[in-house]
Amino acid sequence: MVVYEMIKENGVIFDSDLLNELQKRYDVTKQQINDVLLHLEVMGLIKVSRASKDKKRIEVRQVEKREGLTPSE
Repeated sequence: MVVYEMIKENGVIFDSDLLNELQKRYDVTKQQINDVLLHLEVMGLIKVSRASKDKKRIEVRQVEKREGLTPSE
């Protein structure tokens, strides 16, 4: 979960900044990152909100610890 770890390190990051950082290290597209972000949001690990017309603000959600579940699972 490289994407989640990068978001977690920053606390809050914009989608364009996340994409730039990931593209420095990996061969990924914006669509692939959006798919991962959607998955993480559905899992309740992150919150994505619109910062401006073309920018998304991504932040880590505080995850309640549930017995047997952790964000890495």
